[in-house]
Amino acid sequence: MFVELFRTLGWFFMTLAVNFVAQVPLDKRWIIFLNPMASSVEVFEWATLGIGAFSLVPLLSSFLIIVVVMTGGTWYFGSTVRQWATSLVVEPSNAWVIDARRLSIRERVGEFWRYRRIFKFFALRFLKRMYQGMRLGIAWLFVRPLMPIFISAFIFGSLLEVPSDGVPYFLFFLTGMVTWMLFERSLLWVTRSLQQASGLIKKAYFPRLIVPVASVSPAISDFCVYMLLLLGALIYYVLSEGVWYLRLGPQLLLAPVAVLMAVLLAIAVGLFTSVWQTRVREVRFTMRYVGRFWFFLTPVIYPISEVPPDMRWVIFLNPMASIVETFKWAMLGIGAFYPVPLLFSFLIIVVVMAGGIWYFGYSEATNVDKL
Repeated sequence: MFVELFRTLGWFFMTLAVNFVAQVPLDKRWIIFLNPMASSVEVFEWATLGIGAFSLVPLLSSFLIIVVVMTGGTWYFGSTVRQWATSLVVEPSNAWVIDARRLSIRERVGEFWRYRRIFKFFALRFLKRMYQGMRLGIAWLFVRPLMPIFISAFIFGSLLEVPSDGVPYFLFFLTGMVTWMLFERSLLWVTRSLQQASGLIKKAYFPRLIVPVASVSPAISDFCVYMLLLLGALIYYVLSEGVWYLRLGPQLLLAPVAVLMAVLLAIAVGLFTSVWQTRVREVRFTMRYVGRFWFFLTPVIYPISEVPPDMRWVIFLNPMASIVETFKWAMLGIGAFYPVPLLFSFLIIVVVMAGGIWYFGYSEATNVDKL
C-alpha cells in the first residue's frame, strides 16, 4: 500500500516539476512552488540554459523543507532500523529441478484448457496477494486510483488547460485511464507472475502458461473499480450540468472489444517479460520506466486531434493508441473511430501473442531452475 502511495506522490512531484512554470497562470504558480523540486528544476534550467527566471524565495523555501525533512527522516530512520533489521528472516533455498518436454503452440493451448480449473485458484491467489496487509481495506480500492486521477486532471486540465474534445477534462482523462491502467497493471503483474508463484511452480507440475494469464486478475479488479468511478463521474455531471455524456448505441459494443484487446496485449508482451524477470530481477523496474514512456505515446492526457495529421501515424504505431481512442469514442463519442489502426493493433497482438507463447514454452524448462 505504501509503495503505491509513494509511487503516486512521485508522479505528482515529477509532473509539477517538469512542466514549464511560464505556462502556469501567475495566480496559480504558488501551487507549483509548494513542490520543493519545482524551484530546484527552475534554478538548474536558469543556470544552465538561461531560460525561466531565478526565484530566490521558493528556493529558500525548498532548502528549509529539505532541512526539516532530513532531520526528521534521520531521527525516524535511526529509531526504527534496528527493530526492522531483527525481523528479517532468511528463507532456505531449494534445489528442485523440473524438466519439461517441448510442446507446440497448439499443444500448449490444449494443455492450458485441460488444466483450466487451476486458473481460478491462481487468480484468487494473486488477488489476495494484492490486498493482503492493507489497513485501509476496501477503501484503498477507490483511494488508490482517485489520487493520481485527481492530481493529473488538476495539473493538465486546470493548470495547463489541455483540450478535451468538448467534455470535462476529468471525464476525458478518466475514460482514457480506464483502458490504459488495465493494460499497464496487467503487464506489471504478468511480468512478476512466475517469480511470485515460484513456490508452487517448483513443487508441482501444471501448465506454467496458466500463471501469467491468471495474474491479470488484480488488474481486472482495478478495472472494475475504475468503471465504477467512471459511472460515478457520469452521474455527477448529469446532476451538476444536466448532460449525460455516455454515448448509447451500437458503437458502445466496441468498448468491451477495446478492453479485451488491452488485456491480450498485456499478456502477449508479459509472456516475454515474465521469462526475463526470472533471469534478471531488474526487469520489473525497467518495465515501469518503459510504461511511463509508453503512456506519453498514448493519447490519454491529450486528444489525438492535437497531434498534427501528418504525424498521427507515429502515434498509431503504438497499438495502445487505437485501443484507447476506440474506447473513448465508444463510451463518450469523442474523437473518431480509426478502423485501420485498430486492425493493425489486432495484428500486432496476434503476432506478439503467438511469439510469446512459443518463447514462453521454449524457455520454460530452464526458467524453473532459475526461480
